[in-house]
Order: sequence, then C-alpha cells, then structure tokens
Amino acid sequence: MKKKVAGRSARAVVEPSFSPVSYLWRLSRLLPVVLLLVGIVFQFLTPVRLNGSPFFVAAPLIAAPVFSLGRTVAFGVAAFVSAATLRFVADIRGEDSVVQSMAPQLTTIAFATAIAALVNVLVRLSSERLTSAHEVAEAAQRAVLPTPSKHVAGLRVAARYQAAQREALIGGDLYGARSPPMAFAW
Repeated sequence: MKKKVAGRSARAVVEPSFSPVSYLWRLSRLLPVVLLLVGIVFQFLTPVRLNGSPFFVAAPLIAAPVFSLGRTVAFGVAAFVSAATLRFVADIRGEDSVVQSMAPQLTTIAFATAIAALVNVLVRLSSERLTSAHEVAEAAQRAVLPTPSKHVAGLRVAARYQAAQREALIGGDLYGARSPPMAFAW
C-alpha cells in the first residue's frame, strides 16, 4: 500500500493488530465449527431425550455475519447433514424417541440456515453502503482540502495529511506552522 506524502511516495506501515476486537473477530470465525463439533459430541454423550439441535441451529446463524454467503449456507448444510446422520445412527440403534423428534429438528435447522443466508445478504449490503459512504466522504474531504502554497513570506512550506484514526482517511482539517530550528555557528 502506498500513500502520497508531501509529493513523495511513502510505504504505509501496517502493524499487526492485537486488540480485543480483532481477537473476538478471529474467535467468531472458529465458533461455527466448534458449535457443529459440540453438537455432534453432545448428541452422542447425552441421554436419548436430549439432542444437539441448538448447536446445529446456532452454527449457520453465527457464521452469517463473518463468512460469505456460500460458507454460511455450507455451515447450514453441514449442520443439517450432521443432524440427519445422527438421526440415521439413532434409527439403527432403535432409539425411536429420537427418530420421531428429528423432523422438527431438521426443519428448524433448514429454517435457521435460510434466516442466516438472509442475515448474510443484509450484512453485506450494509457493509457495501457504509464503504460507499466512506469513499464519498473521503473524496469530498480531498476535494475541499486546500493545498498550501510551496512558499509563504519567503518560507518553504511542507504539508502532510494525517487522519485522527489509523485507518480513517477522513477527518477535520488542522494546519500548523513553526519556524525551523536555527543552526548555531560558533
């Protein structure tokens, strides 16, 4: 990434971010997989009358805001297939109470996947609108930001644009001037 600074090209320094928000973002990308695995393990380790459907339903819903539409649907399909496979295993074992209650569970997972897909589309549209508004604001900022003269009252002038926040390219205007340090001759 290159930025223009005082007429010269400079390389922007991108530092790794270890903020709590970035940590939570990374963690949220693992959560759907963890939910699917916990649902499967829960289904095997708990009594017959309990099932892992809350974990299977939550997986695509958690994936919706952080993954693409395809991956969100893939998590829903994985949840559906996991629940259906567990139904098949329960049927082989002869656990009739589980087999009879699986139709609502599979319907709920399918419905949650459809809702997750809708949420994903809405999040993407909102993100695109925000990006567009940000780009328009940045263009307006650059258009009205005055460029100072190269020389004022015999002094050489240099200007630098620095936003208040690291990734924000828009902000208020503030200009300052100072005289250079004087060299002492002995």
